[in-house]
Amino acid sequence: TLQSIVPNVCSIWLDRSLSDDIRCIGIQMKSVGDSSPHSLTLEQLRDIDADAANDHWISSWLHPDELEYGILNRKVQVETFALGRLALRLALGYDNSKHAPILCHDDGRPRLPEGYCGSITHKVLKSTGDVYAVAVVKPTTTVTTDACEEAIGVDLEETSKVQKRNIAKRILTPHEMSELGGVEDVTVEEEVLLRFSLKEAIYKATNAYIGHYVGFQQAEVTPYSDGTAECKWLLESNADENIASLATNWEMIDDGKLFLTWARARRKKTG
Repeated sequence: TLQSIVPNVCSIWLDRSLSDDIRCIGIQMKSVGDSSPHSLTLEQLRDIDADAANDHWISSWLHPDELEYGILNRKVQVETFALGRLALRLALGYDNSKHAPILCHDDGRPRLPEGYCGSITHKVLKSTGDVYAVAVVKPTTTVTTDACEEAIGVDLEETSKVQKRNIAKRILTPHEMSELGGVEDVTVEEEVLLRFSLKEAIYKATNAYIGHYVGFQQAEVTPYSDGTAECKWLLESNADENIASLATNWEMIDDGKLFLTWARARRKKTG
């Protein structure tokens, strides 16, 4: 099983297929505290004693190029960067760091091996300090390392941040605000965060096709009680015309603590 090969500080809490042949892997690491070696930043990990570094779980899972990339390009904690790479490796069927490194495109998308598209999301729960990472991967015959005709995006968001209600006017359009309260078994406060998460997943799936920054007010999402959602673009550039299709889904998981959202997009063929 996957649990038998992951580091003992981690646990597999999600391992399933989403729509079609999308593989989804979720990994959790319990809060370790600031005094733990697992709380080191990537840069600190590089600078500590070699023997101590070898004892750290990422030494057997993170490719040296990924470690260097994290040091040079990402001001992140070990947990978020490494857990994401670990989740991607497991979703791809890898079992250690000896496979090719998973770096990033210029727009932040993970640079997966040819023949795959994928996405990743991280979340540190404020209530517990636990770290979550989720990766989704889909095999496709229409993708190279630099461009793809198909893309997916994933996001993870807590459902219980009721204090976040004040972000509604920033991330929702007036029309979206007027629609709040229509999703079965989801409170208005939760729906604000659900719509936020859906937009994040959609932006990840479509960023390569749109080609420019998209603000929260430039798209409207409508979640439905059956776990689907629709997106209406409000782009002055009309760059959304590059998108042939967009399918978006959501679920409330982990005993109602989290929203998992994902989107799948296809580029419109030219010529």
